[in-house]
Amino acid sequence: YSWCSRRLLEQRYSWSSHLTLADLIPLESPAGAGSAGKQDWPERVVVGHNVAFDRAFIKEQYLIQGSQVRFLDTMSMHMAISGLTGFQRSLWMAAKHGKRKGLQQVKEHMKKTRSKMEGPAITSWDWVHVSSINNLADVHALYVGGEPLEKEARELFVKGTMADIRSHFQDLMSYCAHDVRATHEVFQEQLPLFMERCPHPVTFAGMLEMGVSYLPVNGNWKRYLGDAQDIYEELQKEMKKSLMNLANDACQLLHEDRYKDDPWLWDLEWDTQEFKQKKNPGKKKKKDQDGNGKASPVAAGADESLPEWQEACPHTPTDPGPPGEDEELKAPASQVCLERLKETVTLQPKRLQHLPGHPGWYRKLCLRLEETGWVPGPSLISLQMRVTPKLMRLAWDGFPLHYSEKHGWGYLVLPQSLESRGGCVSPALCPDRVIEQLYRQYCLEKGKEQPPGLEATVENELLAMDSSTIWQKVEEMSQREVDVEERVCGADQSLEQEMGELSELMEARSQPSYHHGNGPYNDVNIPGCWFFKLPHKASWGLLGAFCPFAKDFLPQMEDGTLRAAVGRTHGTRALEINKMISFWRNAHKRISSQMVVWLKKGELPRVVTRHPDYNEEDEYGAILPQVVTAGTITRRAVEPTWLTASNAR
Repeated sequence: YSWCSRRLLEQRYSWSSHLTLADLIPLESPAGAGSAGKQDWPERVVVGHNVAFDRAFIKEQYLIQGSQVRFLDTMSMHMAISGLTGFQRSLWMAAKHGKRKGLQQVKEHMKKTRSKMEGPAITSWDWVHVSSINNLADVHALYVGGEPLEKEARELFVKGTMADIRSHFQDLMSYCAHDVRATHEVFQEQLPLFMERCPHPVTFAGMLEMGVSYLPVNGNWKRYLGDAQDIYEELQKEMKKSLMNLANDACQLLHEDRYKDDPWLWDLEWDTQEFKQKKNPGKKKKKDQDGNGKASPVAAGADESLPEWQEACPHTPTDPGPPGEDEELKAPASQVCLERLKETVTLQPKRLQHLPGHPGWYRKLCLRLEETGWVPGPSLISLQMRVTPKLMRLAWDGFPLHYSEKHGWGYLVLPQSLESRGGCVSPALCPDRVIEQLYRQYCLEKGKEQPPGLEATVENELLAMDSSTIWQKVEEMSQREVDVEERVCGADQSLEQEMGELSELMEARSQPSYHHGNGPYNDVNIPGCWFFKLPHKASWGLLGAFCPFAKDFLPQMEDGTLRAAVGRTHGTRALEINKMISFWRNAHKRISSQMVVWLKKGELPRVVTRHPDYNEEDEYGAILPQVVTAGTITRRAVEPTWLTASNAR
């Protein structure tokens, strides 16, 4: 059995972008009929691999009165029988295909399991051969075996045009037929295993019921999409303006090197380009000198001597009187300045410089004059740029954010003592004094207790030592260990205990006692500060690599853990806008791409058309959520738009 759309068979100049029931597969009613009575529809089961995608193109599934057809997904059955977790999928891909990312995750997992004494390590890879990832080719190879399925023709459906489909029609129909046969073979093997693994009838009934989810919509759906997009674009413009103002304000810190005292901007690219111009041609100078011997009226007027009565009374205010004829013919002073400015055009080089006198980070945010769509100012700035969190003066628990090339985003924490900061810090380095004031102000606002040791001197002898003194102490104790090798066991134990205490004190000296987080990382060499990563729920070495504006940090933005520093109006407003638009930014592609089928009045049941709330001018339709009824190994239903926990703020 096969069916082809009129859009494929009939070559028209254009087709409507809106789907109707006539464009869909008539699985239960005749092709030309609008709808059939519910009593005429038999109870049937449609089996398919990721069958929710196929269901979205079946005509009768969009009718409000419902259908007697149920759908059984072989991909969901595979997940319930021998599915894989997310990490296992990476291991499986690495074992089968040797993917670089998968191999890296395997190495990290092996390193973790070896470092832990508890729990068994991966000693056998036999499980790779009793499971597979979810695509039909690998599932068929797992349950059926034999010759692998040929899936090359699938690319024509994804990337090809209608003309390509028509020219390869027979090959593509054969491809679809082979997929149907492969799905049937997989289902024959899966069904006994599924009934054995999941014998309770509620499991099977639940999968059938979840497979026919239905979402009715009316004209409010289009209004929702339009209003949400308009508000999103309006807030985007406001946020862009706030970010541009932040960049312009930060650029002013170049004057008198004030950026060196800013705990966020001190490490940006502050190098500037000198303004270049051509030398004034000598010929023009000579021409200006010899061309006209007469002095200009302005110069002549300046050389004229004052009248005698003004010389006698120098403090007497002069009365200019009515302007003379010569003065009326003179050009205004503003026009004279403009003419002089025009003369300097010849001094510019052929290739114009890009914002000379501005810092390098600012120039990267501005379009060049010759680029299309040029607008003045830092118009290229966006939330995805590394400089943006710094311009917004974002702080985590009162500590300024900092980006490390190795570890990603984190924040700078002050050591507990001045001695452990390495003494006096050069102005070109991190402004630790400003960070200290910033954190103290944050503690006052939050009502937190001030850290006890930021200003106090350290009484402990080892904590007061500098690095060279500590290592000298270590060498002395190591020498003592060599000298006493032949002494009694008790003396050896006391020496080991003393060395252990020293190592513990050194470790305590390398991390603050008043702040605990994901760090510190000593390989980030910032004199006077410790570097901590931003805490993130992701694993496998991705901690801190995410942008601070990611949706995973929204709870910290709301409770004030991650916020713009005090007194930064534009930064606070940009952060508020980011929270408001985060939902639509992450979900608008999935929501806008939902397949909506609008129903005509004759395709609606009488219960709807005769209802007092029915409006003939309104539109009525439906969306079929493409639910994978068992998308996880715990048999939880999965759907990327309607079954997610993301809520609009």
